[in-house]
Amino acid sequence: MKITKKDKLFTGLLVSILFGMTILVGCTDNEETEDTDTPEKKNTEITEDVEKVDDKKDPLEEDISFGGNVYVEDDKIRVVGESNLVEGTFVVGTIYKSPFTEVRDNAALITEEEVSVDKNGNFEMEFLYETDTDMDFLEYYNGRILEVELEVEMAYSQPEEITELYGFNGENLRGPIVYKEFSFGEVYQYLYMPIYVQIGGDQTEYEIKAPERLPLPKDYGKTNVWIDIEEITHDHEYFYVKGKSNLIEGAALLGGYYSSEIGLLPQSFFYNTAHIQPDGSFVFRAEYHSIAEEGFIRIRIKSIGSHLASNLLEEAYGDEFERIEGEYVTFNEQDDKNEIEMILYPSIPEIDVPEETNVTEDDGEIKVQVPDDVLFDVDKSEVNPEAKETLDDIIAMLEELEAGTKIHINGHTDSEGDADDNVSLSEKRALAVETYLTNNGSIDHLDIETNGYGETKPIASNEDEEGKERNRRVEIVINPK
Repeated sequence: MKITKKDKLFTGLLVSILFGMTILVGCTDNEETEDTDTPEKKNTEITEDVEKVDDKKDPLEEDISFGGNVYVEDDKIRVVGESNLVEGTFVVGTIYKSPFTEVRDNAALITEEEVSVDKNGNFEMEFLYETDTDMDFLEYYNGRILEVELEVEMAYSQPEEITELYGFNGENLRGPIVYKEFSFGEVYQYLYMPIYVQIGGDQTEYEIKAPERLPLPKDYGKTNVWIDIEEITHDHEYFYVKGKSNLIEGAALLGGYYSSEIGLLPQSFFYNTAHIQPDGSFVFRAEYHSIAEEGFIRIRIKSIGSHLASNLLEEAYGDEFERIEGEYVTFNEQDDKNEIEMILYPSIPEIDVPEETNVTEDDGEIKVQVPDDVLFDVDKSEVNPEAKETLDDIIAMLEELEAGTKIHINGHTDSEGDADDNVSLSEKRALAVETYLTNNGSIDHLDIETNGYGETKPIASNEDEEGKERNRRVEIVINPK
């Protein structure tokens, strides 16, 4: 209850009257015990209580945010979270596989977790790897990126007092992790915080950190659509297209990395997806297996798509995007509708690699991956005569490098068979490739090292044959990190 100045004056007057009565009673009855709580002490306590009430912050005046850490452990993924949410608010956690593709869904062996925040806004949750199956979670997802999603929705998902505070549709939520979604004819606001973790990697602790939002463009949501591509970077798995636009929040981006114009599907087979953020920014991740000379990134935004706030887009741009215009707007004759399309050509490594190999790059570190069936017979470590042409092309590439360049030759296998045997086989294969290269080329000026990793560093799932084929390889790594 808020205490007013009038209440304070009335309280002070009441204290004075009680003080006078206490003196009179004390004069007439000396046998009564003297009150140790003096009027000054009582008045001080009341004043302190008033200050405590006045200092209490309105939870709706602050942006909602999350903090804390996510830990990838031997038997579970553990979330230790912080927030400024009101005590009793439910936070839902979910683990998703393939988070950047159209087939994003719950990771196997993991159940959804729901916890309430304590009086300080803190919460913890655990996702155990193995619950209802004997399948090895760490082996199944080894090397893969998973999304740890933290989400807070209103409506019927919260206690009544929480819904009354933040609004039935979440309309009172504010801050950098607030998103809009259209559902059942209404726009809802909810909290969404993704944390991306890698299973089996060197990093085991990930920070929960809210993004820093940019001011909205002055022409946000206007039909003359503009998109600025700020940078395109890549590692050994994804191209990262970072940009900003005046597009409405929730617009879905769909596409991927294509080897050439004749390719019907991106290299990842499934389309990659992303959404325009609440400030108009976006990061589109295009998965790739090998950088191709004629390769390009294609990103599309169609009128029919998995847009989060679809009604807002329809109101602004029209049901078929008929009202939009701009540099990237094109007419799709097959669909008979307007759409947004971006064709981007990322840089490629300035080295000539054999056609039978795959090449990836991460900030100067180049990996030339040679499939095992190009080099060896099954379970063998002797180089095939048929591999000579490919290895000679690799020699030509290495001979052009500067003196002192570091080279790692790494052997890898799939998960079939005994793990120790796989390590031994991968070591022998790496050494066999190194021996051929040094015996048949002039590469003494290079700093060469061989390693065998067995099945421990997969680049694809070992649950299907296509993934196993990609994992069985020898990598020549130039400028290893």
